[in-house]
Amino acid sequence: MIQERRIRQQAEETRKEAETCDKIAARAFAQSYLADLVPSVFGLLSDNGYFHDPVERGNRDLLRSFRTSLQHQVINHCMNKVTFWT
Repeated sequence: MIQERRIRQQAEETRKEAETCDKIAARAFAQSYLADLVPSVFGLLSDNGYFHDPVERGNRDLLRSFRTSLQHQVINHCMNKVTFWT
């Protein structure tokens, strides 16, 4: 009776140990596989514009509109000078 119970306990411990080893191996494999995949995917998404800084984009748009407005003002000013001298 006691011997059968200890045999069952030993079999259960052996099964749990094998299950734990399998889980550890699966986790190590997944981490190894994803270690190269995550930076690659993140870089690809970033290069394609899926991640952006709203402040940076707002500043870029502001500078673009300012430059365009400044160019128009300079052109108008130069045209006025040319018209004045001719």
